[in-house]
Amino acid sequence: MERKGFHHLIEAVSPEDIGYNVHICGDGPMMSQLKALASKSKTPIIFHGWIDNRDELYKSLLSQATFYCLLSSNENASVSLMEAMSSGCVVITSDVSGCPETVGSAGICIAPGQAERLRQTLISIIGNASAQDSYMLVARQRAVEKYAWPSITERYLKLLQSSTVK
Repeated sequence: MERKGFHHLIEAVSPEDIGYNVHICGDGPMMSQLKALASKSKTPIIFHGWIDNRDELYKSLLSQATFYCLLSSNENASVSLMEAMSSGCVVITSDVSGCPETVGSAGICIAPGQAERLRQTLISIIGNASAQDSYMLVARQRAVEKYAWPSITERYLKLLQSSTVK
């Protein structure tokens, strides 16, 4: 769970109440450490434990979220990142592995472990409603254009057609 970077998120939001509740989904050996860190936070932090992405709670949390932070030090293609974009969240993610490619210009990429940079980024976006709206719109559009099944099917069909037309 350390590689997921939850401790950096908690560190980033702890100094002041950012005006949003932080919901952490996941479980692992660092849970008691994370809860101890969170107990000192001025921003409310709620732990949900591990939630399956088919669970109604997961869907509800994403549909109500304004921000989605994936701060892993190592991450493959993240389905949850695509789901957050599809839900129209402002996405802040690590600039590792497939994350920058997944979000493109529809999100904000930062180096792992940069709690202060994350804090500054969150505060900047929280204070700028038009930037929030823009990121949310672009994230949703990118998710639909690149990751929705109709779009994927269309690209595969074009690929198959181009390979048989020679």
